[in-house]
Order: sequence, then structure tokens, then C-alpha cells
Amino acid sequence: MEHAGMMDRPLVLTTSLLSASMAEMIDARRRDAAARGTPLTEAEARRGVLEDLARGVGRAPQTERLTTR
Repeated sequence: MEHAGMMDRPLVLTTSLLSASMAEMIDARRRDAAARGTPLTEAEARRGVLEDLARGVGRAPQTERLTTR
């Protein structure tokens, strides 16, 4: 018989990995933008990463930059 708390552990691990992956994608997007001479704020980079993920794209090149603030 499984202990009730045992099922929570995979979720915690998955959430931690997702959070780390998101942070890496945001950092990479900011570095790429800075290298092109168009630095992004963390919020802009996060929005771009979330939009890519919503479209099902891992890390697509950013072809146009959102300017809504």
C-alpha cells in the first residue's frame, strides 16, 4: 500500500525542474537579445518564453519583439 505523501514527490521534482528550465530559457533569451544589441527586461524575456511554450515551440528565434508595456 502506498503512503499518501509518496505521490506528491514526483510533482515537486517536476515543478522544480520546470522552474529551473524556465529560468534557463529566460536567461538565454536575455543573453541572445543583449548580443543583438536589443536588451530585454526579465518580464519581456519571460513573456517571450511563455508565448513560445504556448505555441508549442521549445526555443524559437524571436522574430519580432513585443512593445506593449
